[in-house]
Amino acid sequence: MSSSPSKPSKVLVVDDDHVLVRIVSARLRDEGYEVIAAENGVIGLHRVHTDQPDIIVLDVMMPEMDGWDMLRRLREPGSTIP
Repeated sequence: MSSSPSKPSKVLVVDDDHVLVRIVSARLRDEGYEVIAAENGVIGLHRVHTDQPDIIVLDVMMPEMDGWDMLRRLREPGSTIP
């Protein structure tokens, strides 16, 4: 990731650790990515549908809906977002 993409790719960061989200988001923005954040899987699924990210950085241990459940729900209708 040494050079920024010409058109920023959209990254969704889903994690309930707000400090970690800030750190990861800042690093991704420094590399030229557009970052969207969600604090749990429920909000993350909503963000996938409203913001259409190109890739998702997903924590597996979260309240309300964990990362595994979010991933299963994404894959059910055939989503292939990495």
